[in-house]
Amino acid sequence: MISHLLIPLDGSSLAEIVLPYAKTLFKTFHSKVTLIHMLEKDTPGTIHGEKHLATEIDASEYLDGIAKKWFPKDTEVTCHVHTDVVENVADSLADHITELEPDLVLMCAHGRGGWRDFTVGNLAQQVIGRIGIPVILIKNDTEPQGRLSSFLVCLDGTPEHEQVLPAAIELGKGLNAEIALLMAVHTRSSLPGSDGETGRLLPGTTRAVLDATEEYAYQYLEKKARFFEEAGLMVTILVPRGDPAQEILKASSQGEYDLLVVGTHGKAGLGAFWAGSVGSKVINSSTIPLLMSPAKKSDY
Repeated sequence: MISHLLIPLDGSSLAEIVLPYAKTLFKTFHSKVTLIHMLEKDTPGTIHGEKHLATEIDASEYLDGIAKKWFPKDTEVTCHVHTDVVENVADSLADHITELEPDLVLMCAHGRGGWRDFTVGNLAQQVIGRIGIPVILIKNDTEPQGRLSSFLVCLDGTPEHEQVLPAAIELGKGLNAEIALLMAVHTRSSLPGSDGETGRLLPGTTRAVLDATEEYAYQYLEKKARFFEEAGLMVTILVPRGDPAQEILKASSQGEYDLLVVGTHGKAGLGAFWAGSVGSKVINSSTIPLLMSPAKKSDY
């Protein structure tokens, strides 16, 4: 159950793009909401062109204003300002997640350095690798709608990356979302490295192996689709042929999906999400909100 949402904010309007999505989730799950700000050491005067929240008073007033603007009066909203000045915002946030025990974290991916380093590779690595709870990252959406009605769930056939399924099913069921399960299968020409060289030397054998992999992908996704169908959700299956990162990004950029769902190993942050460049390409290039969940034991 999504009973507690944690939302880190740095005071900038850019970070506030998460709020329409937070409101959607709050209305759906009637969740408790915690808005949090950590005071950062040696802060600049501005952040993203706006005044930086450098004092407890400024931060408290800001979070209180956000709570009143975005959530009904009877909502259980906690505004938390960490008053001990910190050097590493990511580490501090990870510690607070352990203490506050949210079920889901929503944050904006932007910038560099401290609060300016809400980038996929740093803060999300701390949250997912150390804490082990789902995170929704919102990219620089200039007109955030807060819509979460269709999910693109990306799998690669390995048990590690199936660990995102429980979070996707729970969110999907609450939001009555339409689900697309995707597993991309290489073509002979898209195979990288030594596999590509083998494909050139043994084209017939390689083509047969890839065709068998495509057949397996359909069977595999059909099995995973049952978990969503048992939750009452509509599911479609996609098995595009080509470079996996390109095929995922192509599918996610067509405007049909509101949330891109991926899994990580939870060991080395996002560097462990799918070997090679697939994960980094997908995560860094995706233009839609991204749900990530670490690997942990499950029945999926």
